[in-house]
Amino acid sequence: LASAFPGNTISSGSFTVVNDQIWDDSDMLPLGNALFPELTKAVFDLEKEIIRRTSPPLFSADGMDRQSPTSLPRSPSTHCAVNRNGKFAFSQHQCLASAA
Repeated sequence: LASAFPGNTISSGSFTVVNDQIWDDSDMLPLGNALFPELTKAVFDLEKEIIRRTSPPLFSADGMDRQSPTSLPRSPSTHCAVNRNGKFAFSQHQCLASAA
């Protein structure tokens, strides 16, 4: 996709991929899944690893089966938006603070 702005032509766009490991209807997967299967797998594998590494452990006494709703890992996402040429915009104040 190309977008024209005054003085610039930028190639950009976004699309959606779906986690086919948990999505029920494989006939309704978006085109992004078909065009970028390796990227789709990598996105949701990365999320799974982030969830695994950041979920708090459950501590309990011997013999107890304790589950706290606040300490359970969150569920994986069903969808992910992928942006091409996305950039973060920082204010001058943020840039100055990070340089200090």
